[in-house]
Amino acid sequence: MDASNSSQRSPRHYIIVVHGIGEQRHNETTVEVVHRFAEARSGATHPVRLEGLMPADLSSQSIRRSGGGQGWAEFRGIPVDRQDDTGIFDGTRASGTTSGRNFRFVDLRWADILQEHAKAFSSPPEKWAKSRVQRLSPPFTPTNWLPIWAMPLLQEINDSVLPARMLLKKISHALDDLVFNGIIGDVHLYGDYVRTRGQAVRRFHWMLDEIFLRDYVQWCRFERKTAEEPYVPPVFTVLAHSLGTVLSFDALVYAFANPAIRSGSTRHGGTSIPFPGYTERDPDEEAVWRSLMHEILEKSRGAGLPDGNHDWSVLAEVYPGLKSDTPTIPPLLWRAQVRHFVSLGSPMDKFHVLWHHNYRHMGLMHTDFEQSWAEGWLEEPVQEILHYNLCDEQDPVGHHLDTTSECQNYRKVFRYEQDQIVYRDVVFRRYPIPGAAHVQYWKDRELFKGLLYEVIDGHHCGWFVNERFVQAPGVYDTALVWAYFRIPLFAAVLTGALLSYGWISLKVKGFALAYVAAIAGAILLWVVPNLRRGYAKELGPDGESPDHGVRSSWFDRWKPRASLLANIVRGIVAWRRILIWLNELRDYRVERTWKTLWLPKRIPTADYGAYDIAAARQSGQRLFLKTDGGFWRTVWWRVGGGVGTFALAAIASCAGSRLLDGRSPTPEQGWDLGELLQFGGWAGMTISLCYLATMGYVGFWFYYMKHLAPLDDSQTLIPRQGFGR
Repeated sequence: MDASNSSQRSPRHYIIVVHGIGEQRHNETTVEVVHRFAEARSGATHPVRLEGLMPADLSSQSIRRSGGGQGWAEFRGIPVDRQDDTGIFDGTRASGTTSGRNFRFVDLRWADILQEHAKAFSSPPEKWAKSRVQRLSPPFTPTNWLPIWAMPLLQEINDSVLPARMLLKKISHALDDLVFNGIIGDVHLYGDYVRTRGQAVRRFHWMLDEIFLRDYVQWCRFERKTAEEPYVPPVFTVLAHSLGTVLSFDALVYAFANPAIRSGSTRHGGTSIPFPGYTERDPDEEAVWRSLMHEILEKSRGAGLPDGNHDWSVLAEVYPGLKSDTPTIPPLLWRAQVRHFVSLGSPMDKFHVLWHHNYRHMGLMHTDFEQSWAEGWLEEPVQEILHYNLCDEQDPVGHHLDTTSECQNYRKVFRYEQDQIVYRDVVFRRYPIPGAAHVQYWKDRELFKGLLYEVIDGHHCGWFVNERFVQAPGVYDTALVWAYFRIPLFAAVLTGALLSYGWISLKVKGFALAYVAAIAGAILLWVVPNLRRGYAKELGPDGESPDHGVRSSWFDRWKPRASLLANIVRGIVAWRRILIWLNELRDYRVERTWKTLWLPKRIPTADYGAYDIAAARQSGQRLFLKTDGGFWRTVWWRVGGGVGTFALAAIASCAGSRLLDGRSPTPEQGWDLGELLQFGGWAGMTISLCYLATMGYVGFWFYYMKHLAPLDDSQTLIPRQGFGR
């Protein structure tokens, strides 16, 4: 198959990969995308994954000007047209007749912006989480604005995530800084320091302009066959993950803002636009632009082809106003060429809810937000961008786009057909470990097969709502085990081991500080005195001692509070319930009636094995994963196992005591069978009692979280009465 025919069939196609939170190196995420695309196009069914490339292999192609300037990486064997044969994927760079016929991968790295701003402007997680709670209350936030998951989510950051930081600090300050400042802090920075968003959006716009111009240069100099051959612009697919989906969303929408808004010459009543920082150039922009202009004007290679001046005039004719001088704001040459936007594990809804002041220009659907804020800034775009939002149920960052898709300006920029929401906003159940699911997308071969076949190839066959894809066998049960049983088991064994070591050693060997410290450590892992709260009560709400000299009582000072293990065990249960709320709830506004004593009305859940796609399309609803329960039917045999273990340990202890026949154990002279049975029995009884107590704690929080309901406009949650599922 010759190159000219294949180029007529498929224009050059760029996959723009946008990374999420964390200190990402060049092409660190993109290399995984290349492997998955290669597997999907090769149709490989063997279990060995393609992992032959390193980020440096892609960077060798894509990084220009000694690290400044951006290109692409193209490998043969990953054709745009699935019927095209461009060779076998073996990591060889596409060249000659195969150039342009394969997907071209672009790594849109913006971690350096986050890292630079974090040093000067970020706050510790405990401070910004507390501040965010205040900002979500009146007068900062309208009443009845928050969905049911918002306050519990922030509360869990305070109660379960931040206490874990204390332990991480003891282990490694560097790891603590990476996780809580370099990763979690990125979320706060993008939401609270608006210049981060403005500079990142400009980076997105500029880089796609650069790719567009480099594509034009490549075509003019190397790929054009005749002087009469017209230039066919490339197409773009934006594939983003995590916080990168929020950046991509903001960048794609802001690309349709009128130039007066983007340049900052016109203000807007909504106050969330123009984006501060957008007009600030990257240091290498001018050098890159001059280099590209020089390459366009340079004499083309090949006899009978137009010269550079002709190539420039053609480009300037298609894009009026384009000049050779470095533009103040990106010219957005690529804007009409974006075909697809795929968001994986996206927190877009969370940003629209928790940082709603940044999205007043979108047209948030609430009566207290002025609708004029969403008007007068957006050009009339052609709805050509097809948006797919995909997420795993166990991903605490992502989930559905209820608030986002309701915005009037979302529906202007992205193709929005009400009957298609069922196919394009999908939460599936494929990764079993809570939290870790957030980074599993890059390894999912079936997911990428679907992205190519359903989205890019345009077959629209319902790949992502197929039962085989949505419900991976065994994942639901494994997720329950992780959330409700494995982590509690670890906590119980750790506690029981410390207690056993302490009290058994005291009994056998006598007093020693190490034994007392082990018992105290086991207790302090679960409860600690709340001295800080008692002291704060003494000072009063303003941090100053009250005039009447009230002193906190002894109980106020020493009243225990939950410690590390208690917060982790409770937190994992609470996170599981929050994920269920995120999946199930759609109409989450709270009515100010007696109904606020109950959960808001839910759209019925559907069993993916028996749902009616046609009915879902007609109603314009997305589909829900059915929560099959499983806690109570599973917990009983685990509790029974704990009771059985206790009984066996007691029998072993009695047997050991009989063998000792009243003789005191002498561990310093070696262990005999009687001593092993007795000590093992004591330890087994202690650990099993700790496990039973821990499972009781899990059951309490499971019941509590399952029966929460919004109480008032402050979105405080209270337990419901009754025990219905």
